[in-house]
Amino acid sequence: MYESYWGLSSLPFQIVSDPDKYFPSSVHEEARSRISYAIRYGKGAALFTGDVGIGKTTVTNVVIKKLTDKNIDVAMILNPLLCVNDFLKEILYQMKVKSEASTKLDLIHDIRDKLVSNYHNGKTTVLIID
Repeated sequence: MYESYWGLSSLPFQIVSDPDKYFPSSVHEEARSRISYAIRYGKGAALFTGDVGIGKTTVTNVVIKKLTDKNIDVAMILNPLLCVNDFLKEILYQMKVKSEASTKLDLIHDIRDKLVSNYHNGKTTVLIID
């Protein structure tokens, strides 16, 4: 109902984050810039925190969308509340690695092999845990 009143083509504030609905406020642009910087310059780790609903996932999705044309392999974990083995399997799944490993150590070896392969192929690997 309010879409027509405000001239909106779709509903804003949906449960699923949509990077096309991103509003580049100064705070969000600062966060996007810092995440992009950490990825571009291989800083190893970056922490992006804030209250529920402030746009962390949207900002992250905007960054990922801009990375798609680059030589970057992105894995995004949306549910970190998994047991260790399932968490490692999800990382491999997001990295598009088929693994038959079942032990924690073998899963870690498969992740390491993917990271080494990406490095030798000139690819940057980014793991985002939301």
